[in-house]
Amino acid sequence: MAAVAAALPFLGGWAEADRQQAPRAAAPAAEPAPAEPKAQPRPGRSSPGPPRRPRPDTGLPKRVAIGAFIPGGTQRPSLIERYARHTGRPPAILLYFRTWRRGRVFDRLTLRRVAAARAVPLVTWEPSNAPLRDIAKGRYDAYLRSSARDAARWTGPIMVRFAHEMNGDWYSWGSHANSPRTFVRAWRRLVRIFRQEGALNVRFVWTPNAESGQLRLIRRLYPGDKWVDWVGLSGFSWGGPWDWVGPRDIFRPTYRAITRMTKRPFMIAETGAGELGGDKAEWIRWMFRDDLPRMRRIRAVVWFNGREKWADFDVESSRESLRAFRTAVAAPRYSGTAADVELGG
Repeated sequence: MAAVAAALPFLGGWAEADRQQAPRAAAPAAEPAPAEPKAQPRPGRSSPGPPRRPRPDTGLPKRVAIGAFIPGGTQRPSLIERYARHTGRPPAILLYFRTWRRGRVFDRLTLRRVAAARAVPLVTWEPSNAPLRDIAKGRYDAYLRSSARDAARWTGPIMVRFAHEMNGDWYSWGSHANSPRTFVRAWRRLVRIFRQEGALNVRFVWTPNAESGQLRLIRRLYPGDKWVDWVGLSGFSWGGPWDWVGPRDIFRPTYRAITRMTKRPFMIAETGAGELGGDKAEWIRWMFRDDLPRMRRIRAVVWFNGREKWADFDVESSRESLRAFRTAVAAPRYSGTAADVELGG
């Protein structure tokens, strides 16, 4: 129970994403991943060819970029500026959420605001109202093509995190309701369409939830290096009625499984710690001073600010927490920039 509780995702209710918590269930037996189909360009377009990829990760020490989810930040840029002042480290990545077929995924106003903050957008695209099997069968191709053209017109780098935490059972696209084969087919179809439409500025980020007991399932959910630019994880220490768990225990088992499977650049796409049940400031110090340096393939860390039930994940939840975070990210190791992210760390 300790490992499960620590690894649960943040289930916030912000304007940019509505999430609901559901009871966990055992993952169903699933079919093997399908063979990789070849992308075909649309008539009248030249073949997109292979997209420019982030550099393969050699595991050598590099600067780590620090990002953030800031509730309301993409609507009120002053919140981003305030966060940068308080933490002493302007975010190199700005995480935000978009729901399938609710408004434009890549609206220029939001992208301009992120660019003005000198950050790379990390768009978590949630297919909460679209079954993965329908995406895989092509029923949303027109929507995908329109979205891909919007992304291509921007030209600047965009990171897309589609159907995140797919190994859990708290989202409709999770492993309790979809086989790995269905997930992989939907993922590859999306990527193929973006390439056909010339959206080569988009980097696709695959991020399961940190789950030490699901390593075989996680491997089966991987679409393959041909279809993924970055890999990563979500993981939290909720505390309170759930056990307080350190960052290394949350991330290390799944981190090791993924880094043995691929050389793609690695990020912690969502993380945070609550205030109840342990010393949050010490947790932050453990993470940045002790645990992350041991996971040498990590190139970016995105802190999830927000509150849910008993858990307050804000870096400013206390003076001690903010001081610990500000001191931790001031280290030269955590000075990665948006340019570093674009190149894959």
